[in-house]
Formats: sequence, C-alpha cells, structure tokens
Amino acid sequence: MLRGAAASLREHRDFDAPWRRDPFDREREIDRLVERLRKLAAVAPGALHPKTYLARSFLEIAKFVEELELLENLRGRDYDGLEGEVRRFARERHWGWRGAAGKPFTDMERPFVKCRRRSFLSHTSSFCSSAGSRKGRTRQGASTTSHSDIRDYEVAGVSRTNFSWRVGGD
Repeated sequence: MLRGAAASLREHRDFDAPWRRDPFDREREIDRLVERLRKLAAVAPGALHPKTYLARSFLEIAKFVEELELLENLRGRDYDGLEGEVRRFARERHWGWRGAAGKPFTDMERPFVKCRRRSFLSHTSSFCSSAGSRKGRTRQGASTTSHSDIRDYEVAGVSRTNFSWRVGGD
C-alpha cells in the first residue's frame, strides 16, 4: 500500500523540470569561513574590558582558531571534520553575548564589533544551507576521525572532549 502511494506521488509531481544542483565550491567556502574566524579572533587581544561577555565571546573565537591551527599543523585541513566543527561552534551560546553597555570594546565601537560577529554567523548559516544537501558531507555531529587518529593526537598533546578538539588534554 505504501509503495503504491509513493509510486502515485512520483507520477504526479508538480515539478516540470529535472532537479538541478547549483555549483558550490564547498572547500573554498570553508576556507573563507576559517579566514573570517581568524579575523574575528584577531580582535580579541585588544579588548579594553576583557571580563565583559562580549570580550569573552571573542576569546572563545580566538581559542577555537588556535585549536584549529594546532590540529591543522598535525594533520592538515580535514574539510569534513571542519565543517562539522564550524557548524557546532556557530551554535554555541557565546555568539549571543552582548557585553557591558557603554563600555567600548577596543578602538572599534561595540556595535561595529558585534556586527562583524553577526556577519560571520550569517555567512555560516548561508554556508550550512548551501552545503546541507551535498552528497558525501558528514552528518552533523558525526565523527570523521578514526580511533588510531585520536591516539596520534593524544600523543601530540591534543585530546578530544565534548565533541570538540581541546589542547592540553583538559
């Protein structure tokens, strides 16, 4: 009965043209996201009030970029794993932190810095929409690293905790 219904639906499609897939250079887009993250991370050390939530958000970004660079020095760029990590990282709570009103962030004003951070999230969302239907991509949250790879990283002082790579084994 279910197969008959599926066959009936297939015969009565509302689409008059075959499915098309727009060209999408996934690896280039991931490279762009990483470059945007690096630019955001570069803002963190200049925070005038490092204990505000906004400064702490940028410190989280800087920490993510630092860990990414350590891993890439060990194993090169893993686009599947990096896509999953960027997706996970973009959902973290610190992206909504606003900081203390009236306190400048750096030589740049808070609204400008927050706009740059929001722009990254917008580009990440756009990337996820474009990459979401691609064949061969990793299921969100799925690990692309084998157990032997994990042992290699642990020997080098990097361990995996809470589904993200952390330096120093903590």
